[in-house]
Amino acid sequence: MMRLEATARLAIATTRVERKDSNTLFRSGTFSHQSPTREVAALASVTREKKFDLPPPVATEVLRLKDGASIRLRRFGRPGATRVALSHGNGLAINAYAPFWLPLAERYDLVLFDMRNHGENPLHDESAHRWINFYSDIDEIALGIAHKFGPAKTVGVFHSLSSIAALKHALLYGKRWDALCVFDPPIMPPADHPLHAPQEADMRRRSAHALHRIERFESPEQLANQYRRHPAFQGFVPGAASLLARHTLRTADDGFWTLSCPRRYEARTFRENADTEIFSRLPYMPMPLRIVASDPDSPHAIPTAAVWRAANDTFGLDYVALPKTTHFLQLEQPQACRELLYEFILRHGLAA
Repeated sequence: MMRLEATARLAIATTRVERKDSNTLFRSGTFSHQSPTREVAALASVTREKKFDLPPPVATEVLRLKDGASIRLRRFGRPGATRVALSHGNGLAINAYAPFWLPLAERYDLVLFDMRNHGENPLHDESAHRWINFYSDIDEIALGIAHKFGPAKTVGVFHSLSSIAALKHALLYGKRWDALCVFDPPIMPPADHPLHAPQEADMRRRSAHALHRIERFESPEQLANQYRRHPAFQGFVPGAASLLARHTLRTADDGFWTLSCPRRYEARTFRENADTEIFSRLPYMPMPLRIVASDPDSPHAIPTAAVWRAANDTFGLDYVALPKTTHFLQLEQPQACRELLYEFILRHGLAA
């Protein structure tokens, strides 16, 4: 435990830059952090001094799902504290979100997992890489975490792909988490909604782009350099591009690096993201729900940001839009994202 906490302090330098309520404003569905550059400066100084290395988990377990797919669970933090289960977006891996989640290990019992065919999980049947299986996977994973590590108050904290899966899972299976905090789920509005066409077009565009991604690299830094050059990724905290590249690739038998989630799998997930029920049933979630969304006014905003603003206007949700963020908000403003999670957990009496 001491090793993990020391690594978190060194890697993120967050214990001195975390700000509580005095520097945080909640108003009209927006969140304002008054000194966002301080976090970036602190992270920059640490990144210049030391490569970002993740500590080893305190425990690992492998879940075998009903169709034979494997999910590797990794536990960090404080057993006995409130548990936080975390996962990631399409084509990515939860290890890459360490700027967000690693400091959480000082407060919570963390269980990380990658969605099927992502990150540390072995590849499984491509034909089973479907949304209907993502929903049932969440159920098996939630039950498996409790079975492997014991029962605990558990908050699900998910981004993009995993957040849609968690929302739909809650509607299909009921309450497996005590609360849900989701980051920018690219849900699909109903067919008659004015934002349906833009969101559908964005999914088609992302699917086509995924099919043409480079699949093999000489090193993770080759992919990291692509991220660094991309205009939409300029808000990443220092070190995030390298983390994202390193943990979304796996080594191939010939010594090259290849996408952990093959591009056909990633493309299919975007293409088949068509469920319109989640939007209309947002008020009926069986547990407390917070949505942390990207900035709909960002020059790099995708339709998802506007969808969530519209959903909040319609239903009056526990919704916060983080200014000056994109879909990758946990890699751009990890401290602000953590503060929103802390407040949500405290407000619902889930802090152990």
